[in-house]
Amino acid sequence: IVERELKNQGVPEDLKYLVIQESGLISDAVSTSNAVGFWQFKQGTAEEVGLRVDNQVDERKNIITSTKGAALYLKKHNNVLDNWMTALVSYQMGLGGAKAYFGNQYTGKKTIEVDRNTHWYFKKFLAHK
Repeated sequence: IVERELKNQGVPEDLKYLVIQESGLISDAVSTSNAVGFWQFKQGTAEEVGLRVDNQVDERKNIITSTKGAALYLKKHNNVLDNWMTALVSYQMGLGGAKAYFGNQYTGKKTIEVDRNTHWYFKKFLAHK
C-alpha cells in the first residue's frame, strides 16, 4: 500500500522506510508532541495535506490516506529543496528548518556523501532502510 501510494505521487519508493522510522507501522502511535498515526502528523500538518482530523475521523491512522498525505508533503518539499535527502529531513524539522539548516548546498544534487556531518535524521532513515 505504501509503495503504491508513493509511486502514484512520484515519490521515490525508498522513502517507504520513513513510515517505519516514524511509527513502526503502528496506526495509533502518538508522539510526545501529539503527532499521530502511521506518518506521525500533527493536526495542522495533517489538515494541510488534506487529511480529515475531527471527533469522528482521524485519517492519520489510515494507511492509505496518511501515505497519500505524506507523499504530498515530501513531494511539496522536494519541489522547493530539489533534493530528496533534504526533503526527507524536512519531514522532521519542517521546510523552513531544512532551508535554514542546509541552505543551497544540496539543491539539485542527485548524490551526496554520507559522513559524520550528515544530519542524524537521515542517518537514522538509512539505518531503517
